[in-house]
Amino acid sequence: MTQSSAGRVLSIDPGTVRVGLALSDEDRVLATPRGVLDAGDKMRLVASIVQTCREEEVTRILMGLPRHMTGE
Repeated sequence: MTQSSAGRVLSIDPGTVRVGLALSDEDRVLATPRGVLDAGDKMRLVASIVQTCREEEVTRILMGLPRHMTGE
């Protein structure tokens, strides 16, 4: 494994009400749900994401593209 592909990935699924988080293992083989955050308080939301990144030693962040079930 090369240096650039090492470490955990935090996936963020943004929404207007809630923001979902998932965290990969260090080998980036499996991702597991990490929780759901309230999207209302932006400062608290960002602080929670930063705290998760520090605690879990995240090396990359992947942001989802919000879509409807129809793909729109």
